[in-house]
Amino acid sequence: MILESARVENFKCIDDSTEFSIRSLTALVGKNESGKTALLKALYRINPILPVDGSFLDTEYPRRRWAAYRQRKASAPDRVVTATWRLEEPDIALVNDLLGPDVLPGYTVDVTRGYDNRLEWHIDCDERRVVSNLMRRGKLESDELRSLWSVATLAELVQTLRAVETPSPAQSALLLEAEERHAGGPLAGQVAAMLEQRLPRFLYFAEYHRLPGEVSIDELMRRKAANELTVVDTIFLALLELANTTPEDLQNIDQFEYLVAELEAVSQRITRDVMEYWSQDRSLEVDFRCDAARPHDPPPFNTGYVMRTRIRNRRHRITLGFDERSAGFIWFFSFLVWLSHIRRDEGADYIILLDEPGLGLHARAQIDMMRFIREKLLPAHQVIYTTHSPFMIDGEHLDGLRTVEDSSDGETVLGTRVGDRVLSTDPDTLFPIRAALAYDVARRVVTGPQTLLVDRPSDVLYLKWFSRELQLQGRAHLAPAWSLVPVGGLDSIAPFVSLFAGQEQQIAVLTDGLMSHPHRLDGLWERGMLQFGRILRPALYTDREDAQLEDLLGRSLYRDLVTGAYGLEESAVLDEAIGSDARRLVADVEAYFASMPPWAPRFDSFAPAAYLFENTATLRATLPELDLALDRFEKLFRDLHSLSVQ
Repeated sequence: MILESARVENFKCIDDSTEFSIRSLTALVGKNESGKTALLKALYRINPILPVDGSFLDTEYPRRRWAAYRQRKASAPDRVVTATWRLEEPDIALVNDLLGPDVLPGYTVDVTRGYDNRLEWHIDCDERRVVSNLMRRGKLESDELRSLWSVATLAELVQTLRAVETPSPAQSALLLEAEERHAGGPLAGQVAAMLEQRLPRFLYFAEYHRLPGEVSIDELMRRKAANELTVVDTIFLALLELANTTPEDLQNIDQFEYLVAELEAVSQRITRDVMEYWSQDRSLEVDFRCDAARPHDPPPFNTGYVMRTRIRNRRHRITLGFDERSAGFIWFFSFLVWLSHIRRDEGADYIILLDEPGLGLHARAQIDMMRFIREKLLPAHQVIYTTHSPFMIDGEHLDGLRTVEDSSDGETVLGTRVGDRVLSTDPDTLFPIRAALAYDVARRVVTGPQTLLVDRPSDVLYLKWFSRELQLQGRAHLAPAWSLVPVGGLDSIAPFVSLFAGQEQQIAVLTDGLMSHPHRLDGLWERGMLQFGRILRPALYTDREDAQLEDLLGRSLYRDLVTGAYGLEESAVLDEAIGSDARRLVADVEAYFASMPPWAPRFDSFAPAAYLFENTATLRATLPELDLALDRFEKLFRDLHSLSVQ
């Protein structure tokens, strides 16, 4: 069965989440205290992997409505969670074997659980179709069917067949089958009893579900005998099961060497799995030990045997207690143990609920976690997780994004709502999604084999325009392999390259600020992220050492672009302002606009570039000294192409 949608009501901070759809990977994105964890815990109790966790408590009812609910809770307990399931082919085959084909319209069913803590199925079963299937299966003759044409229910079918004075063998067989099916109770209940065995179980994993670094075997066995095992105990027992052993075996000294061999085998397997998706430190190994307790250790670790998990760092040649590792590593390791355990139950179906899985992880480790979810979990399980981190939002599964916010309507508190078809309008709630999309767009821009970083968006327009004009003339132009990325100046180049550049990419830089800050890019050279000779300056193509890309256009051409972009009538004044060669073109124009009256437009260097792009047809034949500008840009493109073959 596939979970298609869910709705949570009357639980903690949730009055009514509204129904929201579920995908193979669903991310509940929201601020702290928005109700994300409450949503997961409600879903978990539909069919938890640990049955003891399946009860809703009266104390979890929303407090602001508790007084009114208390009066009726015994007679009319409220519903909490509703889940809509779509049946898969094996489920449909079982229903067809039981009642025949097409008895469930749409092949979807609803399951609810509330404060009565009973799992209830809501199944729309077409009884007329069931009757029709039975008669078709009975292979009655046409005259035998004549009296059954108006029958719509099993009760009517049984009553009609019993009234036949001399039934044929086919009618008798049909009566027996109809009586058996009718005696089984309501058809929806029969289907529910069969499907309940196939209902996926929910695995909820949160920050506090962490494998302990050391466990007293005696204390564990005491809790086990008293039926007081915790979720953490269950995770530790899952680890022992991976080693094909039990707490009782750990007390048997004759099995110690065998136990060591099993633990070492598990250590190697889990180390391999962890290191495949833990790029933060590849020098770690997992080491399990089972030793006799020391009498001076704190209780309960001073008697019997103690199981300890340690992490070996090959680089520093030391081992540390498991609890001394980072919280992110402990969470990731513990989840792998639990996941390895449930995967041994090959016939079971699970839906995995992860509460803030990236909470203790570095951004790079969060990306590793998403890769782990895609590659290891999604092929076999639906995954629902909560987050407020942009690095935990998967750009390949944007259809699974659901915003969560604690909403209100004026003074009326509405509680936690889930945005599905329409996401939240709260900018704080949307911030991780916007940041993730911005990062993804930037990353995709620089994933090409060759990337040219420039200072401003206007640089991109000028390079594109002159490249197109040169291409029309059959001259050297900008090759399609080059992606142009404006990064905002010299100070932004180093962090941008460090964040996005890959090992196989060719990065080049076109900037005008290097002469005034020659050491800003030293770190990129030292780390091999940017090679010497891959930095181009506009000064190489003009006679100005401080030239910007606009200086390649020439003063007359740039004057016409500024005049046209701003509709300046007194162009002679502008011509006089930029006539000298004392400063860069843009600096002269900025000084001219600064001297204009307050109501005059403010200068934006992007406007002349946009004007050139938008008026190509009329400007191509009128721009002064265009051939000289084309020559300068052609030299720039030739130099850029020479970098790509180095």
